[in-house]
Amino acid sequence: MADPRDVSVYHVLFKIVSSLVDHSGEVIIQTVMTSEGATFTVSVHKDDVAQLVGDGGRIAEAIRIILRGFGARMQRRFTLIIEDEPDIQAYPAFPLD
Repeated sequence: MADPRDVSVYHVLFKIVSSLVDHSGEVIIQTVMTSEGATFTVSVHKDDVAQLVGDGGRIAEAIRIILRGFGARMQRRFTLIIEDEPDIQAYPAFPLD
């Protein structure tokens, strides 16, 4: 069972990533739960990977800082992985409605 705190972080992360990319309909976030928190693996359209990573990794690092802030506040650990080659068979871990 997913921790409700992890679900809320997932939704915020989804909104952030979707707002940064051109193909927001192709944003997929896989989530692996751990006892300490969650690891979010983000897959986007191949043309959007550079936009999500940013110049020198600045945008990706900014997103990781936001996740660390959530984690510190909730006493959880959240990790972000950005996939270069998205797996088209992957599905979101949480429903978005």
